[in-house]
Amino acid sequence: MRDFACIQKLWRYGGLNLRPYQSGQMQGQDKQSKRGRARLRHVLAQAVLKRVVRGELYGDYYHGKLAAGKTGGIAMTAVARKFLKLLWGLERSGRAFDEARVFASAPAPVAAAA
Repeated sequence: MRDFACIQKLWRYGGLNLRPYQSGQMQGQDKQSKRGRARLRHVLAQAVLKRVVRGELYGDYYHGKLAAGKTGGIAMTAVARKFLKLLWGLERSGRAFDEARVFASAPAPVAAAA
């Protein structure tokens, strides 16, 4: 994972970026890119498959995507991206996994005392 300077490059390496499906006036749904490493996509899909059930780590996130009108494939791609970002961040920081931090937003910066 140290070979990638940012998470976007890792997503593109795995083919986890979405591409628009359009031609002329026709506008289709976004599709998952067919470029990148198919085995990485397969392993990520298998890793998160059990975690998209309600009550699991990514259950609410996945079902929220479905409720927002996304297809199952796009929702699974979003979960796989989030999981890969989690792995990338854990490797970069060297910290232990903490489930409470998975969906926590970044802390607000502390204002300097004047």
